[in-house]
Amino acid sequence: NGIMVTIIVINTILKTAIIELVTWIGYDTHSELMTKITNGVFIGLFFNTAILLLLTNANLSDVSTTLGSFFSGTYYDYSPYWYATVGATLVSTMQLNAFMPPVYEGITNATVWLGQTRDNGWRCCRPKSERQYHTKKTQIYQYLDLYTGPDYIIHYKYSGILNVTFVTMMYGLGLPMLFPIAFLSFFIIYATERYQLAYTYQLPPAMDNKMTQNAMGLLSYTPLLFLLNGYWMLANRQMFENVINQLTLSTEEMSSAHGLNSVFAMSQATPMLLIGFCILVIMLLRTCFYEKMQKWGFVISTNVIEVDENLPNFFNAIKLADADWFVSESNYLKENYKFTFADDKVVERLDNW
Repeated sequence: NGIMVTIIVINTILKTAIIELVTWIGYDTHSELMTKITNGVFIGLFFNTAILLLLTNANLSDVSTTLGSFFSGTYYDYSPYWYATVGATLVSTMQLNAFMPPVYEGITNATVWLGQTRDNGWRCCRPKSERQYHTKKTQIYQYLDLYTGPDYIIHYKYSGILNVTFVTMMYGLGLPMLFPIAFLSFFIIYATERYQLAYTYQLPPAMDNKMTQNAMGLLSYTPLLFLLNGYWMLANRQMFENVINQLTLSTEEMSSAHGLNSVFAMSQATPMLLIGFCILVIMLLRTCFYEKMQKWGFVISTNVIEVDENLPNFFNAIKLADADWFVSESNYLKENYKFTFADDKVVERLDNW
């Protein structure tokens, strides 16, 4: 339980530190800044949740003597004892993590309520019609900033969803309980965000699709993670082949006899390895040799096909009543507010129609 809570606390600290660091660096556009923050926070969360816990307990002597000198932990493989200790800790961490969004949002709501209550002189028990006219703010922008709610930190949400997905896909084959936990996490995030966007946060800023494309690009690597790490889990020789090695002491962890040489042996996990290898080759070609593949005609064409929709000309299709409204509205805006929504040539041509 202590490790589980520690991981959650460190994740929270990592989120805040990475957001501040990337914001301090700065980028040209808001969407690019949010994308970089999302990637940085996600990498920090995923490493602290899934990778660090694995490496600190791993003993890679059976895989390589060189790696064994750096990683000399307790477990040689995904053994039954690994599932009982490290696996159980990972499942408990993700289970606790699933219920953290309402906690974080509750803290946000409490902070906003406390700030507003202090501003109106602690009139929290008075009717809203009375509270909203009492404020210590001297400028309208200060008042709006306090009472319209905090900014919607979308990068924070993206990184959390990516972390849940990657951890689930990495360990899901050996720890299938992670899949219903991930479903529960997504449902809680969905319900919490729906409520918060409706009642707490400001309207999110308009952004392009760069963050969505970035998230979809990262998620495309999860099947590879599932297949390769799932292969190693499913190829465990102690559980599936009853391989037993000698122990010097009863307190020692049994060597797994599961090294790189076992990759070439046929087993129940071999199909996963073959499929994972094919996907890896496709990803390498897509990432490193895309231009060559496009030149040789092995990718889907990106040419935009222009379709003649047989639409009439605008000036021939517009009705006379609509043209009169268009001209009147444009002239009204130009005379009273010094701007217009149409080009002067278009207005002139419609006026003479």
